[in-house]
Amino acid sequence: MATTLVLGVAWALPGCWDYKEMENRAFVQMLGIDRREGQFEVTIQVINSQKAVGGGGGGGMRGGGEGAKAIPPFRALTARGKTVGQAINSLSGVLFREIDFEHLKVILIGEELARFGLDRIDFLDRDRKIPMNALLGVSHDPVSEVLRAATPGTQSPAEFLSKGMTHRGTRSNRTVEANFWTVFNRHLDSRLEDAFMPGVTSKLYGINYRGLAVFKKNRLAGWLNEEETAYFNGIKNEYFTSPEIPVEDPRLEGGRGFLMFDQGRGQYEVDLREGKPVLTFRAEILARLSGLPRGRIDSVKDQRRIARIFAEAEEKRYRAVIERLQKLGSDAIGFGEKLRQKRPDHPALRDWPSAYRGAPVEVDIQIQITTRGTRK
Repeated sequence: MATTLVLGVAWALPGCWDYKEMENRAFVQMLGIDRREGQFEVTIQVINSQKAVGGGGGGGMRGGGEGAKAIPPFRALTARGKTVGQAINSLSGVLFREIDFEHLKVILIGEELARFGLDRIDFLDRDRKIPMNALLGVSHDPVSEVLRAATPGTQSPAEFLSKGMTHRGTRSNRTVEANFWTVFNRHLDSRLEDAFMPGVTSKLYGINYRGLAVFKKNRLAGWLNEEETAYFNGIKNEYFTSPEIPVEDPRLEGGRGFLMFDQGRGQYEVDLREGKPVLTFRAEILARLSGLPRGRIDSVKDQRRIARIFAEAEEKRYRAVIERLQKLGSDAIGFGEKLRQKRPDHPALRDWPSAYRGAPVEVDIQIQITTRGTRK
């Protein structure tokens, strides 16, 4: 009798809740928002519930047998509306399901909409339970194309992008992480620090990263290319791991060598000289050299001389990135916030955009050679 009672209670509990709930919901992994022909265009990448719950046959196959078709892990749907919310409601009507953003990994914003203004996407800020750690990117191409693009090495575009942005799937320093909370609750409300997001394209071996979108207030100010993105990452995030960087200089034997960063420590700061702000970046980097003639860098003196040649080349590249951002009027690195922390009453903060654009830049890079790659 007791066993029967326990089994009856267990059956009454919501043991099959998960299947019914999943069948009535559309779980979105990736959300794309664009501005097309005066309307908002929304594309969602939805997890196929049959595959998620194991329905329609095992192993992601519908039916079974030789003629069975594989169920793709996701599908993408697009709708337009006068508002983002209206477009999403249209998608919900097409799916006959409630759209669920609790598993959202990536939000992709079209370039046209980014130039139009992030403040126009009030939907993201007020509704739909958007996860605070959802990652953000800006698309060079129509968002509806990107969310349908093939992905290198993985089935899901959302999974590919999220791993790359957080450096879980790549050691590349040309991807940068920007999450929903930081952008919409910190950068867009700040007068002293601007937003940045990785660029995404559908035309580089399928979906892939390309450059960095930098903002001025709530609008896209311009792009950094891939090399500039790597140096931005070194300044902002102290991410110094890199592929081999060529350095050409007549002082090098053969006129050319290669540098590979292993690790480093850096700091960007605002120094005050006679009360005026100076934008500074200082870094100490451990690096390997390659491509130099055998026997030419054996002495400590030669190592220091060659390290200084490479350091000078790197200083120019880091300085060029900061000056590029100044020209765009985007303080995506956050020098203004650094000055506020240091001197919250400093007069330059009253009109930081003007002070920022006119501030001199100083960069000091110290390189220590850890391995000498040589050639015959």
